[in-house]
Amino acid sequence: MTDPAPDMILLAHEGDLTRTVRRRLPATVVYDAPLEALADFAAARTPPVFVATMDRLGYRWREILGAARTAHQDATIQVIARPDQEAQMPDCLRAGADDYLLWPYGLHRLAELVAASRPVPAPTIPLAAAGRRPGELRLHTVSRDATPGGTSATAALRRVMRTLARLAELPAARIAAEGVDVMLEFDELAGVALVDASRAASPLAAAGQPVDVPAVVGALTRIALPLDRWTRIEETTWLLPAASREGAGLAVAARLFDGPVSAALLDELTASCQVLMALCSAARQREAAVRVLATDAETGLASRRYFEAYLEAVFRRATEKRRELTVALFAPQGQAALGHATIVPLASILAERLPGAKLARFDEGVLAAAMPGTGRDGTTAAQRLADLARAIDEAGLPAPVAIGSASYPWHAADAKALVAHAQRCLDQSRNAHCRPVID
Repeated sequence: MTDPAPDMILLAHEGDLTRTVRRRLPATVVYDAPLEALADFAAARTPPVFVATMDRLGYRWREILGAARTAHQDATIQVIARPDQEAQMPDCLRAGADDYLLWPYGLHRLAELVAASRPVPAPTIPLAAAGRRPGELRLHTVSRDATPGGTSATAALRRVMRTLARLAELPAARIAAEGVDVMLEFDELAGVALVDASRAASPLAAAGQPVDVPAVVGALTRIALPLDRWTRIEETTWLLPAASREGAGLAVAARLFDGPVSAALLDELTASCQVLMALCSAARQREAAVRVLATDAETGLASRRYFEAYLEAVFRRATEKRRELTVALFAPQGQAALGHATIVPLASILAERLPGAKLARFDEGVLAAAMPGTGRDGTTAAQRLADLARAIDEAGLPAPVAIGSASYPWHAADAKALVAHAQRCLDQSRNAHCRPVID
């Protein structure tokens, strides 16, 4: 490895991504060979941020991410993916990655990840001595700016969750010696009495089991808890329900064994929970922005922007694998077609009749579907579309629906040409009184 050590190792094919990263983060070393990248990463005394693109990871993604995590347990490991690869990300997180970025929207966060990986002092919160009673500690507000090194929400969230996970992974003998058992509860606890919450508590991070951070983040976005203080709910147990203004929250139960829960431990958990609340709030806002860009609000289908990016990716895969790919467009006709009464029921029919297809709101009055040439049941795309056309006729929608489709490799050599051919077929269907034109 070069001296001085790099801030980041990037495993990627040469292209726009690598040029952009080199320009923004000069202390980055780019590798095309996974073994070389892993060898230098493992040899680093202070591990750099390890970033890999899904395109370069290929079918070895599980082995590469697992090896990187084994080399440095506490390192920051990220995956860069295209929108169409997002479905694989939960598996990548389980394999060893901390989080993922969507190309090209998330690259601004790489500098934050590099800054977050450098050693920084952990946030501390002084004990609130005045007015404190046994078993109670009022929370202190910790803003986003007070997170370690001003790091991004996801990076700091990982750090906090690792801290809580270590508490849960203490060996049994050490837990007994320290006299405390830490349980994390992520459940629908809004408006539930604290005693009921304590009875529902189940250890999310039992001894020796890692925290499933994606599941934690998902659960946190669904919880609203009422109080912001430690409460003694039985002889040996304290409960901390923590809630953010946005409604995210979690509950932490500290259970005694043979001594009182130390003030230091309560303070540490309190600080972690407050930081976690601020981070989850930021993560919710970021995820909401991504959903707005990728989802059509009226139908819940993918947006045109997302669909076009997805189609480019699946078209490349179809050409590499020499497989058929079909794009179909659906347009209700007449004045009724412009309203909610036709578009939404049509979207429901498409979702039911075209399993495995990517559906999208392509235009104001047009829905789109991208599907493989052969369905799960062995039927061709043309057969499925013909059956779908009959189902639409039988559904009794307020307006007739024009249908046009095109297939690779028969009608186009690239994704844009494939859509253009499908649009021409849709126009022919409109002019033929909504008779389907299925090429």
